[in-house]
Amino acid sequence: MPITIVSLQTDDVVPVPVQGATVEFYNTSGAFQTSGVTDSDGSVTVTLPAASYDVLMFKVGMTVLPKQPQRIVVLTQSDPNSFLVTVHVRSLPESSTPGRCRVSGYFIDSHGHPQKGVKMTLGPLKEVVDIFQRIVDPDHLVDVMTDENGYLEFDLLRKIQYEAYFPYKTMWKGVSPGQLVLTVPDAASVLLDYLLFPVPARVAFSSSTVNTTVGGRDDTSTITITYTDGNPRQIALPWGTYQLTISDASVFSYEVAGDSLIINGLAPGTATLTATRTLGDAHWDPEPPFESDVLTVVVS
Repeated sequence: MPITIVSLQTDDVVPVPVQGATVEFYNTSGAFQTSGVTDSDGSVTVTLPAASYDVLMFKVGMTVLPKQPQRIVVLTQSDPNSFLVTVHVRSLPESSTPGRCRVSGYFIDSHGHPQKGVKMTLGPLKEVVDIFQRIVDPDHLVDVMTDENGYLEFDLLRKIQYEAYFPYKTMWKGVSPGQLVLTVPDAASVLLDYLLFPVPARVAFSSSTVNTTVGGRDDTSTITITYTDGNPRQIALPWGTYQLTISDASVFSYEVAGDSLIINGLAPGTATLTATRTLGDAHWDPEPPFESDVLTVVVS
């Protein structure tokens, strides 16, 4: 019988394997077949006859996307049969109201003590904001302040841009707080520091391999840079940027125009394109997660 591997990963910007989830397999008549618990790689391995199965997954705080059960088809000619399931694991306070995102985080002073009474005011960047035929009052500002533990927790509207103001702060790395524009992700939660100072978290290519010729120009691929606040951007921010690196620059060159990635063949051979991140003079401990796809270019 063929081997079946079901792997669970989170829906975070940089996906993380989900360990300790129970995975149960049922035939299409609803009869239980077998089960297992995901390992440190987020995977469970079972042996099943070739057929269709419904898979149920359970762990406290975990929601399976888009729904349960997940239908899989085990084939004899595919050994192993591998399936990847994306799940949401609640790790931060979340808003229970649709259309809102819960922001949470801490401020400390330069001695490392909780900073009580840090004030922040947020207002919509655009004067006209309409959410499901409801107009947002452009003059209504969100005023928040840290508690005795230096903690903040509040809700903002998803996918809306806000300006953030700090009464005690005139500049963040040369950016006026009045010009500190926040883009709220389409998510139930986000960390305050990731929302205030987003840096590249994932660089993804639409293709894994590009084949071209010497003198050829391939424009079939795109590049997506997703930041720690969960939003894609093409324009670099002061808090961090990314660089693309070619393993052998004699084989090909590249151009980036918006989200289009253009590959120019220079000489026969194979080389790769990948990304690294630079945080400039900002200090993070630990650094936010970062992940890059690898694009293989074959020039003939």
